[in-house]
Amino acid sequence: MLARTASIMSVNEVRSGWFGLARIEEEWADDPRSALNSNRAADTATGGETAPQDKV
Repeated sequence: MLARTASIMSVNEVRSGWFGLARIEEEWADDPRSALNSNRAADTATGGETAPQDKV
């Protein structure tokens, strides 16, 4: 996703515009300059569950 990496499109723009997925109702998902770390998107989509390797 060059548009996402270059901070041209937000997470929600990519999800809804390119892939037809539902928007993430979080403030950071509309900011094209938000961090590229996708853990927040995964956490939001799964109701807060993180990958086992990310748990501290």
